[in-house]
Amino acid sequence: MSRGPAVRFTGFADSWEQRKLGDVATLTRGERFTAEDYVEEGGIPSVHYGEVHTCYGATASRVFSHVRDDLQGSLRYAKPGDVILAATSEDVEDVCTAVAWLGKEQVAIHDDCFAITSELNPCFLSYFFASETFFRQKTSLAYGVKVMRVNAEALARIDVAVPSPSEQSEIGAAFVTLDSLITLHRRKCEQLQVLKKALLEKMFPRDGETIPGLRFTGFTDPWDQRKLGELAARITTMSNESGLPRVEYEDINSGQGTLNKDLASKESTKTGVEFLPGDVLYGKLRPYLMNWLFPQFKGIAVGDFWVLRPTGVDGSFLYRFIQSERFQYNANISSGSKMPRADWAFVSDDNYFVPSNREEQKLIGTTFHQLDNLITLHRRKLELLENVKRSLFDKMFA
Repeated sequence: MSRGPAVRFTGFADSWEQRKLGDVATLTRGERFTAEDYVEEGGIPSVHYGEVHTCYGATASRVFSHVRDDLQGSLRYAKPGDVILAATSEDVEDVCTAVAWLGKEQVAIHDDCFAITSELNPCFLSYFFASETFFRQKTSLAYGVKVMRVNAEALARIDVAVPSPSEQSEIGAAFVTLDSLITLHRRKCEQLQVLKKALLEKMFPRDGETIPGLRFTGFTDPWDQRKLGELAARITTMSNESGLPRVEYEDINSGQGTLNKDLASKESTKTGVEFLPGDVLYGKLRPYLMNWLFPQFKGIAVGDFWVLRPTGVDGSFLYRFIQSERFQYNANISSGSKMPRADWAFVSDDNYFVPSNREEQKLIGTTFHQLDNLITLHRRKLELLENVKRSLFDKMFA
């Protein structure tokens, strides 16, 4: 018997019963089908072990593929309420990835899958297979070199601490809700990033054009043709002043323009270029990674950075301008092949079109600032939820 996990829902105090998986479940291995057996229309709904790894989460109610009808009698199936487990993977971390099949019909399973039929709550059992409790056991049971496998005999020996049906249901439902929230914020991030990419393409002129395809109402003046060197000064003043944060390449989230750590405790004696609030840091090393930072603090840029100080343009606009398709294209054209670095002499002397009206510049900068804030908000919520989920995996399974 097990007294239970470290974290439990209110009202549950009974000890969990320690059982072997083979005592509480029946494991049925699937039958082989190949790429030639798939059909575009109709057919038998099927689940391939590769789809368990790449297409599904912990639960599923629809399939992504179907196989020929004439195979019906030679296949094996997972029934609604079964858990489908992928018994093969390239590494021990992913072997035994599982999905609770909650669809209304049975599905054919590949021969590198097991259908696990039991009286346990399918969501509870599926999440158990993703828990640290299970991971510690499967590492000693998986075998193989290039491909890792777990057989039915080994799975049957797995220890499962079983709570009451109602507690199983509560645990499964809690993780399903968490996954739904994680999916929601991940999709929000992806949608906002797609929107930002589209706006960067439409709110800055394309190559050969003098105005953008999308503008704010009330602005009709032509954009001015200016060289980058007229919009920003490249600061080269070196400093090793103590007490200032020192920003290196690895401190910046690629493509996000945000710091990935607190630099207050980061000590460095390296000399770099001093930057002030409002300056733009641009990573000239491998510029296609688009590492930039619009800092709100004073510090020292260490390594392959340009420190750009706005002179003839609004600073927030400049920060978004260097993310535009036109500038990024030029930065990559000017870089080398073995160790690419953007060439300031080339990029600063090239002509770009920018709004003549400062208010239009500020509106563009503000729009992308708000968009970046939304992306950051959903990304932080996503990270928080993922951390909560990892913590609960450690504490909600005995």
